[in-house]
Parts: sequence; structure tokens; C-alpha cells
Amino acid sequence: MTGRFDHLPNRRAIIDRRAVADTIAALDETDPVALGRQATILLKAALDAGRVEVAKRLAEHPSRGLEVSSAQAYLIDQLLRLLFDFTTTRLHPAPAPTPDDRLTLIAVGGYGRGEMAPHSDVDIGFLTPGKQTARVERIIESMLYTLWDLGLKLGQSSRSLDEMIRQAKADITVRTALLEARYVTGDMDLYEEASRRFKVEVQADTARAFIADKLVERDLRHRKMGDTRYVVEPNVKEGKGACVISTRCSGSASTSTTSSARHSSSMSGCSPRRNIASSTAPTISSRRCAATSTASPVAPRTG
Repeated sequence: MTGRFDHLPNRRAIIDRRAVADTIAALDETDPVALGRQATILLKAALDAGRVEVAKRLAEHPSRGLEVSSAQAYLIDQLLRLLFDFTTTRLHPAPAPTPDDRLTLIAVGGYGRGEMAPHSDVDIGFLTPGKQTARVERIIESMLYTLWDLGLKLGQSSRSLDEMIRQAKADITVRTALLEARYVTGDMDLYEEASRRFKVEVQADTARAFIADKLVERDLRHRKMGDTRYVVEPNVKEGKGACVISTRCSGSASTSTTSSARHSSSMSGCSPRRNIASSTAPTISSRRCAATSTASPVAPRTG
């Protein structure tokens, strides 16, 4: 079976999750606050070393931008898994967790696609089966504070499954983000239930309306940016033909298909347990920077 990042060469040079986990496990501090600080220092060192390796790869192979963006997402994935395991087992352990204590961490947006530029926002979501228990609240709070201490810029949400469905139906921005949501760590059964409900209760028979709404949203964005490609200083994210447009095309494709060409772990694609899609399957959004480079030419001189 293949995984999203299996195509990355020498992944342990980016981050060796097992080695970092062993180092964290060896911490013998009994005070939770001090223990958390020591773990943060170790995670920060792993993050910095991983970024150096990613930058080195880009410098050696400047044309491998997609590989580098995947490497950055892989680095963040491993850090989140390390932090989740540490927080749930060392900071807030539960000898007998209840079903309501289940928690899943998902990646959304560009991070959900497995495409991250250096220092780009880390967009994540916490999912719970229902109302958060006191332990889950503590876990989420501890993780967020640690991620901020690591210097990461977060886009984050915490929702029950019912809240996720309700907000995805009511807000096209939420729905768009969840289209590319994928499992990172936590309770797999909860993730698969979220994925199933999203397809059945949000996606089913709504593709035409969703695409129409996205076209309206696109037109509004274009008007805000001047409604032309021919500008001296194009906005490569929001302007005509720019990054947002191509990723929105990917979102439109996602809402109308669940073919095996979709990434295996995305919420709108196949189950990560079945994991039948290739991690290197091309998508519209994977070529967004190439589209951007030719979409906004400088206007030809007429005089």
C-alpha cells in the first residue's frame, strides 16, 4: 500500500519521528509544566532541523518545488503526531478513557493537500464525537499552546461531528476547507465516521450548487483584485489565474467525484485504511504555481 509521502526520498533526514519520540519518552520530569517545556524544546529542535533539510533540498534541486512542499507537510505531520502522543499519554493521560474522550486531528486546506510552503499557515481541525469532555479540552489547549510556542502560525478549529456537518452546510468556506481534509492522527474510527457523514450529508447531490457558489465567489474576488490579468504587480494568490483559482478548481472537482485519482486520505476521497490511491497522483491543485507563473503577464506596450 502507498502513502501520501512515500515518494519523498530519505524521509528520516527530514525528521526521524521514532528517534524524537524516544528522546521525549526519556524525559523524567514529574512536573507537567516543566515536562511540557522540555518536550517543546525537543520539538523545536526537530522542527528547525527539518526546515534546514527542506531548504537544502530546494537549493540543490530548485525545480522540485512540489517535492519540497510535500516535505514541509510531512515534517509538520510528524511533529503533530509526536505532540499528540506526548500530550495524550504524558500530560493528560487517562487510565480508562471513555468513548466521549475520542479525538481526531485532521489537516485542512493546503496542508490537507500535503502542499506547504516554508512557514505557511498550519491549518488543522480537532474532531470529537460530541461535546468536548474536560480531558479533551485540556488536550486541545495544551497542543495549541505548544504549537504557538514552536512559532507556528495556526488556523485551527474544534468541532463535534454534528457541528462539522452543520457548519459545512451553512458556510461554503468551511465546506471548501473540509473537501481536502485528511487524517493526521487520533481516533481512526471517528475520522472515518466524519468522512462518511461529510459525503452523505454535505456532498451528495450538491455539486452543481457548490460549483455555482464558487464561481460567484471567484467573480467577487476578481473584481476586488481589479478584474484583469494585465497588471504590473499581479496578486499571485488572489488575482485572475492565480493560486486560489486553481485550488478552487480542485475543490470543485473534489465535490463531484470520489475516484481513485483523489488522494487516499482526503475526506472527500477514499478511506486512509483502504489507502488505494497513489501518493503521487496528479491533481489540479498540485500545478497551481505553474499556472500562476503564466497567468498574469505584464500588459503589452501599445505606444
